[in-house]
Amino acid sequence: MRKLTIILLLSSTLLLSACGNYNDTTGTPAEKLETVTAKEKAEKDDLSFKAGVLETQTYKLKIINTEIIQSASAEKPGLYVSFELTNKSEETLRPFDVLYDIGFKQQTAASSMEMTSGYRSFDAFGQDAKSVNIMTERQNALSDDLEPGKTMKIYNAYSLDNPTDEVQVFPTINNFNNDDFDAYVIDLTELTPKNNGA
Repeated sequence: MRKLTIILLLSSTLLLSACGNYNDTTGTPAEKLETVTAKEKAEKDDLSFKAGVLETQTYKLKIINTEIIQSASAEKPGLYVSFELTNKSEETLRPFDVLYDIGFKQQTAASSMEMTSGYRSFDAFGQDAKSVNIMTERQNALSDDLEPGKTMKIYNAYSLDNPTDEVQVFPTINNFNNDDFDAYVIDLTELTPKNNGA
C-alpha cells in the first residue's frame, strides 16, 4: 500500500510540473489563438483566387478553357477543363498534385453537388488512334515533373449532374472554406457540347 501511495504521489508531482512547464512555454490560450490566427492570415495572404486563377507561393494555375463532353461509356456529361500551370518555385512540381488544390461544385435546383475528378474523357473526343494518343499524352503529362520557371497546359475532366446548371470553382487548400474567396462561375449554357475531335 505504501509503495502504491508513493507511486501516486510521484506521478502527481510529475504531472503538475509538466503542466506548469507547458503553460510557461506556450502562453495563455488567447496568445495561442492569436498565433494560430496570424499563421492562417499569413497563409491566406500567400494565396489568391480571382477570375479562375489560383496563385500560391509555388505555382499559378489558370483555367483557360472549359467544355462539356460526353463519354460513350458514361450516362451523364462531363466538364473538360484546360489549365495553364506555371511553376514559381525553385523545385520541380508534379501537375497532378496541384489539381487537388482546386474544387468544382455544380449548383442544382436541389443542392450543391461536389463534382468528382476522373470523368472518362478518353472516348469523348473520338475513338480513333490519333484522338486516343492525344488523350493518353495529356493524362501521362500530369505525372511529369514541371521544371522551375516553366509553364505547361494540363487537362482534367469532372463529372456533371446535368449540362445546364452553373458550376462554381473554389480553392480547396488547407482549412480555407468557400467564404474565404469569391467563386469562379462557369455558365454551362454558354458552352457548346463536344462529342468528337481532340
